[in-house]
Amino acid sequence: MQCSLFLIEKEDTFIAGLSMGGYGAIVNGLKYYNTFGFIAGLSSALILDDWVDCKLPIIQGVDAKKYYESLFGDITKLKESDKDYYALVKKIPHDQLPKMYMCIGTDDFLLATNRKYRDFLLEEKVDLTYEEGPGNHEWDFWDRYILKIFRLASFK
Repeated sequence: MQCSLFLIEKEDTFIAGLSMGGYGAIVNGLKYYNTFGFIAGLSSALILDDWVDCKLPIIQGVDAKKYYESLFGDITKLKESDKDYYALVKKIPHDQLPKMYMCIGTDDFLLATNRKYRDFLLEEKVDLTYEEGPGNHEWDFWDRYILKIFRLASFK
């Protein structure tokens, strides 16, 4: 039995993150869609294919396979798992999908993968607000957009 001091509705909760935290927010927000009413990712590290293919990480001098397996376990089982942000959307009943927000800088090295995921979410009819603006993978960009998350996540 679960006991709580607070009665919190799904519509009153959100999860957000930037870069790798954006990946985590998206995955965990979808994985726990009954908990979160809103998911936000800023410059999200949506590079699942890179991890599966063991492309070299940004961190220089590490063994890519060992590095990714330290984060995700057996990378051969990553696709279609609960760490796969594409698969998670397809598993959730459409009427229970949380609202989503994504933003990314037009000079960010993750721009193409964020656009690809945006297109997928729109095809799946996810309630998505997506923004691009001048900037790179840095706090100057995130500082301009983070306050928008609080305004969008204010449901009541």
